[in-house]
Amino acid sequence: MKVMVKFIGPFCYLMGVREIELEAAEDLTLKQLLYLLDKRLGRVFSENITEQIETNDKLRDLIHINGKTTVKNKGLDIELKDGDIVSFLPPMAGG
Repeated sequence: MKVMVKFIGPFCYLMGVREIELEAAEDLTLKQLLYLLDKRLGRVFSENITEQIETNDKLRDLIHINGKTTVKNKGLDIELKDGDIVSFLPPMAGG
């Protein structure tokens, strides 16, 4: 199964990459995807995304799967499907 991961705005500069295509087992969850990205991207991903999401439920809104913010309702155990696009959007404020 293949999953596309996209980093939007400042995240792409922090990670040094705009998108990554990952191949994984069929029963991949979002939590497992975060672990794979931690291993691949290292400390910069862990500190800026994984650790923040694990400690602050509101930041789960920053993860979109196929353009939808389903993560907040379903949590990190949501199962991904072949061809899914997981996007990480930075927090935004303004008015």
